[in-house]
Amino acid sequence: MKNIKFLLICSLVLLISSCSSDDDSGGFDRSTGDIKDFVTPELYDIMTELGLVIHTGNTPPLLEGGYYMSPCILSATNIETDNIGAAYASQTFYLSNMNADNLTIDYAGGGGSQQDDGSGSFISGSGNDFSIFLTITSEISGYEADTVFVLSGTETNDGFVDFQLAVFMKDNNGNPGGVFIEDGKGRIFIDGDELVEKL
Repeated sequence: MKNIKFLLICSLVLLISSCSSDDDSGGFDRSTGDIKDFVTPELYDIMTELGLVIHTGNTPPLLEGGYYMSPCILSATNIETDNIGAAYASQTFYLSNMNADNLTIDYAGGGGSQQDDGSGSFISGSGNDFSIFLTITSEISGYEADTVFVLSGTETNDGFVDFQLAVFMKDNNGNPGGVFIEDGKGRIFIDGDELVEKL
């Protein structure tokens, strides 16, 4: 049952979450060490072993605007019941208020019934390559869990290429309601037509 619920959450998650860049990150160089501190070393290893490409560096492109990811295709997972290549709901998201000094950015989507609150974000990368890291507190049926989102790719005039969206459980707080997946479990998605279009 929890796998079914997480499947529904993942298919809607970008449409229903928001994250504000309320974490002052001045001075960080956005190295691998900084990223591990943000997502935990264990989760970093799980993500990269599944094939997530993470762009380090403190000179990412300035990102602004809305983006549309369709078709949204599952490319990697460590959830046994998943099917690689399965199509999920198309995703629309918005990036704004990027702070080039603190390397933070605002992310927003809309719709759905799950409640999500942003507790931190930052962006790394160099040139046209970027990785955005978001920590989201999600609530289902009164239960809360901390989830990590990573958006990683390369900016072009038309949108993003080589784009990956990762959704991983950071801490389900013991999962007393049985509504979340296990810690360290998650999925990586790609755009099936290889372009996340700029709106």
